[in-house]
Amino acid sequence: MRVRSGVVFLIAGTLAACGPDTGEQADSMPAAESTDMASAEAAIDQIRTDYMADFNNHDAAGVASMFADSAVVLAANGDVQEGREAIQAALTEQMAGSPTGQVEKGETMVFGDAAVDRGTYTMNTTTPDGTAMGVSGSYMTVLGQTDGAWKIEALILNFNAPPPEGYPMADESMAEPPPESGTMAALANAYMEAFNSGDAAAVAALYTEDAVAGFANEPVAMGTAAIEAANAASFAEGSPKLEIHDVYTQPLSDGYALDAGWYTVTATTPDGEVQNGGTYTLLCRQAADGSWKIHWSVVNGHPVTM
Repeated sequence: MRVRSGVVFLIAGTLAACGPDTGEQADSMPAAESTDMASAEAAIDQIRTDYMADFNNHDAAGVASMFADSAVVLAANGDVQEGREAIQAALTEQMAGSPTGQVEKGETMVFGDAAVDRGTYTMNTTTPDGTAMGVSGSYMTVLGQTDGAWKIEALILNFNAPPPEGYPMADESMAEPPPESGTMAALANAYMEAFNSGDAAAVAALYTEDAVAGFANEPVAMGTAAIEAANAASFAEGSPKLEIHDVYTQPLSDGYALDAGWYTVTATTPDGEVQNGGTYTLLCRQAADGSWKIHWSVVNGHPVTM
């Protein structure tokens, strides 16, 4: 099995956590810290607005300027862009289709000089043969602050439905897989056991009650009931078998961590066996018993090369 080496992309900088929950926790926060978080979220909201303005003006250089030098993009179509120069080149190629898009913010969590932002997007474009088509999906962005300026360090996107026929997908040339250096093996193993047993309730139990899951080629699932239903529907289609490779974990304080890796899933269909794979990014939260649960996730997927 070979996969893209760009799966290892998290995170350029040490994340110092602040409580991401609202309500009572926010009320007890020192005024200066609360102000700093509000200022950071406002700055990130502005980046999102400027990003889409430049994107819709087909200004590849303008969009690329919002990324850190060493940033990585894991695109919904399986492409991996490493570094601002590669990101700008990919954007320039994409602009040939005169794309237009919009994003809808989901939530932003600020961790000192770093932040995680999630939401959904829609995009309309034209393929090289002149066919107009649209796609939509989820995104998760990791941002870092250097010398007072916020930059995008990593971006992962997916599709919330299979892309239209003819949509430009990434070249299937692959690199050797990265080492599995993540520390979420217990969570990954529990997920595989529940998934491969076809136990949708057990899968959902590995998420927080207010989790948001962006599964590959599926609508966003919000909350454990929706996550359970999405997995039950998947299991009904052919008893898929999942293999997870945990590549990278970045601990955060206050019981949070970011985790990233790659996976393959094999399903039996009326047309035979089908295998897909992709990358994932998780924001995990530690439970009272010390175990980890998934709070946010974005997973993208595409056919794999064996």
